[in-house]
Amino acid sequence: MEKLFGIVKDALGHSIAQTFLIFSGILVIFSLSRSPILIIISFSTLIYALIAHYLTAVRRHESLGRYAIGNNPQAILFTITFILFFVWWVAKIMGYFMYFRYPPAYGFLSHTWLLIISMVALIIAIIFFILWFICIFYNKHRTGKNLKINYRVRCFCKNCDFNGKTKIPLKRPLKDHPCPWCGSYALVKKNECWYCAEK
Repeated sequence: MEKLFGIVKDALGHSIAQTFLIFSGILVIFSLSRSPILIIISFSTLIYALIAHYLTAVRRHESLGRYAIGNNPQAILFTITFILFFVWWVAKIMGYFMYFRYPPAYGFLSHTWLLIISMVALIIAIIFFILWFICIFYNKHRTGKNLKINYRVRCFCKNCDFNGKTKIPLKRPLKDHPCPWCGSYALVKKNECWYCAEK
């Protein structure tokens, strides 16, 4: 139990999406010997958690993350994609729940309509996701040459104790950028050592 608590605590420190992914995985394990509706709900939740975690991972990616929501159109696409995947997940779970619990239900909230809504939301979400990815690579290609990124670095020069942020062109390796204080080429990322950076 303590190990499980440690895993959840570590996931919470990383992102909500990763926490949701771990909880959905646990739910799948506990639902395997239960009712069919619980199995469907747990697997649907796991799929949604994987999608949410993937979107979050792309947004935080070292090379792609800075382009993921870099302007208003990309931020809108990202938000709509997340919302549509959430609508798909909720509608699908409600549809299967009504199918197993209330099969005679009719009208707007019948399982058939809910599953149709979930499929439409999924298709539109995939389209917006593809458009979002196209925007990421287009923005990267368009601005990558002149883009400067803020790095938290420190200098390993013996006569300098620089430790802070500096702007470095994206296409230039960190080792080829001079220290803003002493001018030596001994900059490394804040959490790296000089020997690791040389490798």
